[in-house]
Amino acid sequence: MRLCLSIAAIAASLLVTPAAMGAQMAPAIIGGKTVTDSYDFMTSLDHDKKFFCGGSLVAPGWVLTAAHCVTDTGQNGESIPRSPQGVTARIGSDDRTAGGSTATVKQIVVNPGHKGSAADLALLRLDHAVPNKPAGLSADPEPPQDRSARAIGWGRTNESTQDIPQKLQEISTRIVPGDRCTTDMDRNRNFCAEGAVPGTSACEGDSGGPQIRGREGDWELIGVTSGPADNDGKCSTGYGQWTKVESYRDWINTTIRG
Repeated sequence: MRLCLSIAAIAASLLVTPAAMGAQMAPAIIGGKTVTDSYDFMTSLDHDKKFFCGGSLVAPGWVLTAAHCVTDTGQNGESIPRSPQGVTARIGSDDRTAGGSTATVKQIVVNPGHKGSAADLALLRLDHAVPNKPAGLSADPEPPQDRSARAIGWGRTNESTQDIPQKLQEISTRIVPGDRCTTDMDRNRNFCAEGAVPGTSACEGDSGGPQIRGREGDWELIGVTSGPADNDGKCSTGYGQWTKVESYRDWINTTIRG
């Protein structure tokens, strides 16, 4: 299950997996609310003016997102970056269609370890620096175990439809022990989470977006939305997995400096 709007299928709809299609859909970001805080780093990614994934500004000219948002899988399972042609970024607006700073993506750099849900990170170089304040990168190897974290994105808000919101949504999240996750996941470099309120979670379209903690104007990026962490088949009742930013700080900083 991929939580992005695949570039190859943008014109059709959100990507829906066989597991999700076979599951009974129920009303259930799912169960979130429209944001009230501002997120100057939050990024919506479009391909030919159609939204496909979220991201986070991590330097004036760089956006961090999920690798699976911007890659194809080769015959041997290798990750193949797509062309950046037609990809644009809107930074700092809670409306994915207007406002904020805009830039064209001129380069896609995929983490060399990306395969499946492993190292599911990509950095997008913008054609110019933007004035927005980047998110800080977490240096904490252990994500918070309380309800102080939150996930934000423009993903599906209801499992019975393919509609996505125009306004940014948020939920409070709670980290869960890795042994609750039934997918093949690198538990040292990814973490599992659920909505702090039952029936809430990230869903298709939220991929690449952030899980954060902190306060308005001082947000710290702890994870990048990657995909499901179990075989539940529903966003509203299953666990999700996030790529742990702390584990890839060196790669992020080296790539940006390079």
